Amino acid sequence: MKDLESSTTVFCSITHGLYSPWIDILHSGQVPTWLSNKNLPGFSIHHYHGIPGNKLVIAFDKLHERIRWTNRWVATPLNIWDELLGLPFRSFIPSQTISSRVKLEHSVNQINLVDIYATMKWKDLAIFEDFIKTSSADFLFMTTTSSYVRPKKLLEVVSHFPKMGIYAGAVAYPGANFAAGNNRLFSRDVIIQILKARRELSAGTIEDLALGRLCDKLGFRLIELPKINIGGLEELDKLSDQQLSENFHFRLKSGTINDRNDVVIMQELHRRVKVLDGI
Repeated sequence: MKDLESSTTVFCSITHGLYSPWIDILHSGQVPTWLSNKNLPGFSIHHYHGIPGNKLVIAFDKLHERIRWTNRWVATPLNIWDELLGLPFRSFIPSQTISSRVKLEHSVNQINLVDIYATMKWKDLAIFEDFIKTSSADFLFMTTTSSYVRPKKLLEVVSHFPKMGIYAGAVAYPGANFAAGNNRLFSRDVIIQILKARRELSAGTIEDLALGRLCDKLGFRLIELPKINIGGLEELDKLSDQQLSENFHFRLKSGTINDRNDVVIMQELHRRVKVLDGI
């Protein structure tokens, strides 16, 4: 296994929103748990965030997403409107700078674009460009603030994949044919093809679905990766040690947006994983 892992390299991007509760989950949940583990050869961690919006921008974002998820009759005109607004920017890739807002052990870049759901397509493109320009890693693994990752297990899984033609991830829901934004894996050649075809990436569709559709159009079929969602300490208690040891990604989602318990769950999950991994 050592030889397999050492010959595979993964660039792990973690996207954050500098809003509550995400910023607290980052600093109180991820930083003292899996981000505190020693660097693993072949696995590098990179953080990204956009520019936080003011109260008016946040209110617009909430309204926009409420309309998007109401029903297809209401959402379709919004999708068309978003596509029209995005037309002049179909090839646009925003610039990025070293973050002055967040300081962590790993690199943190600010993507110079307002941070709302409607701009996620362009934030992804900025991460793709940074991955290609600043690293020679074989794979890009994309995850988010509410995720707990076991890098060694991820490398073990990825080491069995060919290094070309890979678009993989946890399916967003049963029957979906695209990878959810919190657990996605791309080989380097796929990212290059996405960047070349970025004009075809929809601006009116939620970005993980839009990426899935583009990958399918480019001939890259989704490979499903395992996932475990944990909605509370009770659910975590029901997971066996074997289930924990067999998985590399855990998505935490406890409570409402204004009352999440992800930090406590992440800390307890980390306590159990440390025992399993002998840390």
